Amino acid sequence: MPVVSASNEGLSIELSSINLQDFDSVEESYYELEFNIENLGSSAPTFANISLEMQSMSGESLSVYDESLELSPGEIMAFSHNFTEIPYGYVVISVMMTGNVTTLESTHDYNFQRTLHRLIPLNISIGQSDSIILEGVDSSGQNTGNLTVNDGDHLQLQIPIINSGDYDWNGILTINLTEPILSENFTSQPFAVPAMQTTIFYFNSSIIMNEGLVNFVLSLNDSGDSNQLDELVVFSSTIYPPPLPHMTLSLNQNSSTVVAGEEVSWNLQVSNLGEVEFNGTVDCIFGTESILNTNLNISSSSVTNLSVSTTARPGLLSCSIGGDRISELSDGSVNISLLVESAEFESAGGDTPATLLGPWHEGDTARLSMLVRNHGSISGHVKIQCEVNGISYSGSFIELGSDEAGEVSVDVPMLNSGLQMLNWSLESYDGSIDSGLFGVLNLSILDKQTIVIEIESVTWTAEDGISFDWNVFLSSGVDREVRVRLGYIDSLTENFLVDKNILLSPGLTDGSMNIGFVDAEKVIVRVNEIDWVAGFGFSSVNLDVPSERPIYSISFDSQSNPNRPTAGETAEVSLTLQNTGTVKGSSGVLVLKTSAGILIEERSISALDPQTSVVERFNFAWPEGDEVSLISTWSVSEQRINAENIFISSVVKIEEESQPIPWTGILGGIALSAGIILVIRIRGSNRSVEPSKPRPSKEKVSKETNSELSDEKVEISCPECSRQLRIPSNYSGSVRCPDCEHSFEVEEKIDPTREIEQDKIDEKDSIEEQINDGKVQVSCPDCSQTLRIPESYSGSVRCPACKSIFRAGD
Repeated sequence: MPVVSASNEGLSIELSSINLQDFDSVEESYYELEFNIENLGSSAPTFANISLEMQSMSGESLSVYDESLELSPGEIMAFSHNFTEIPYGYVVISVMMTGNVTTLESTHDYNFQRTLHRLIPLNISIGQSDSIILEGVDSSGQNTGNLTVNDGDHLQLQIPIINSGDYDWNGILTINLTEPILSENFTSQPFAVPAMQTTIFYFNSSIIMNEGLVNFVLSLNDSGDSNQLDELVVFSSTIYPPPLPHMTLSLNQNSSTVVAGEEVSWNLQVSNLGEVEFNGTVDCIFGTESILNTNLNISSSSVTNLSVSTTARPGLLSCSIGGDRISELSDGSVNISLLVESAEFESAGGDTPATLLGPWHEGDTARLSMLVRNHGSISGHVKIQCEVNGISYSGSFIELGSDEAGEVSVDVPMLNSGLQMLNWSLESYDGSIDSGLFGVLNLSILDKQTIVIEIESVTWTAEDGISFDWNVFLSSGVDREVRVRLGYIDSLTENFLVDKNILLSPGLTDGSMNIGFVDAEKVIVRVNEIDWVAGFGFSSVNLDVPSERPIYSISFDSQSNPNRPTAGETAEVSLTLQNTGTVKGSSGVLVLKTSAGILIEERSISALDPQTSVVERFNFAWPEGDEVSLISTWSVSEQRINAENIFISSVVKIEEESQPIPWTGILGGIALSAGIILVIRIRGSNRSVEPSKPRPSKEKVSKETNSELSDEKVEISCPECSRQLRIPSNYSGSVRCPDCEHSFEVEEKIDPTREIEQDKIDEKDSIEEQINDGKVQVSCPDCSQTLRIPESYSGSVRCPACKSIFRAGD
């Protein structure tokens, strides 16, 4: 027991220095308790014992610590103790001093007690499977009220999420539900579970449950607590069947006498003994033929009668119901056999049909063929039928007498590639089919064969026009018949020059086509299948026709050789033929004739390369006439290119004939001139006393006449029209221009030293006389040069400036 001093002297705990408050919490398993012990009022050292104990909330002692203390008068001691292995939850820390101790009102005491809370770490878990509630709900989430979850219900799960720790949890729940037919995966939105609480999570399935076992996998996201095994729950539950119809069927034959091939009927009675109505179908099959298939609705505890009929033949009639689920106690089908004398068919060869027309590609037709025999006592009809991918195909019935055999067949289109299953069987409406005459054939159907059309090249030549090379490639497989059309396109219109059916073998088939000289923008090849279907590809291709063409032109050389030839003289005329295009031209014919249509010459012209020209020279006897008009026609590449030119002929050959020299006139003129000059001088000397200043004048020395003209020629110009004329170099006399018919005098060229000066006649004394010379002025149409020609002249005129020749009257 503590000894408490009445004089308030002794050791005491300073309450304000205790670092532990009541109900403080810690996360760790240890705690350092600290406080001060003070020696109050003693004048000598004081002794005491101190005891520290940790207890559970139930009073169980978890740890004890004792220590002796000695403090000098007024001394304050800082005391501390480390509590370890503190359990989760709440513990009570008690401190007690014994010996010479004291208390001082509310500030000092010799003992104290505090509650310490060690926090439990996060511990989130899903309740065990037996704590999870399963209930049936409808589509709106309302409880069905049934004690079990039945087939057709939606499922509701009520899942406890338990937080056993001292920390709030926030996370998501994942649910995986798998029932016999369907499955569902669900992930919740984040939700919270407070510390030390349990939350019920509600989940309604979006799928309808089916009878059987349903499996659940429930899991929380990674919480990070120390035990994650309790965050995953896997369990199963049973979905029970719903209330079901209880169905029974029965068959009764209506007629007692049956003849093969005639109609026979039965009464089918369908009963529902269950608690709910039945909605479904009823189906009756006789042999392999479906003879009744209809919808059926039967209320609870009711009966329906149906009539079933077919043509009489031996066989088994089977009727069954389908649709709604029925009770396991139901009898959902019924059978009845029909026995009647009839034809009986069996295989006369193999037990399976032969497959013909192969190998097959998608879109081809496979033929099933089988030899059958009638081993019955009377005749009957039989055929073969086949079903592929839900589509049925039937051959034609054949009639076979007793012990007679025949072939039945059916054509089946192969609409898909890959392995195809053909369900075949024999059928007869007035006979029986032996067992085993049905089955499945597996045919490997290849992908569709493809056609690739190509125009390799399109060319245009001046010799052949448009040509092109084409080919058609058929992929591997069988030979195929196609329709091939070859032609051209003009203004969006297809024109085919070749249209024929050909049999293509796998691989490349090619050819060439010449369509000649037509107006075409493109060439086209069109290929269409005949009684088969090709794979993906184009049925036609086209290609542009090259637009490059030769460009022809023809022109005359404006100068003949010689210039101005005379009629009958051999002269040469040159023509320039050009191809300024970018492709080679074709050979042609060049014709030269006069404007009157007289043929001069016709010659063949070789093909001209692009951007080349050739000069053709024609030598011929010059035609009559002052002017000769020549026309040239170049016939090439179905074109006619014309050129025309007018050449001037020489009418008078000055260089061959010289005019006679008028000696009498010349001498008479000289004498007359000398007399006139003498009279003028005499009059001048008598007119004035003062001698007048003599006027200088020139006088030409008479030239000596040559008895013969020189062979050397010189050119002179006509003073009227500037036409160049050639005359002998020593000719002196009159010259007449053949163009303008102007006559003028020429003199022989002499040395200037032979000229003499003569007096000039005073300009004031000269009388200028205006003489009408009969000339008119015309303008050159090319350069506007003004020319003077005789008024009456209407022939060709050559401009001296630009050398252009034109008619005077134009």
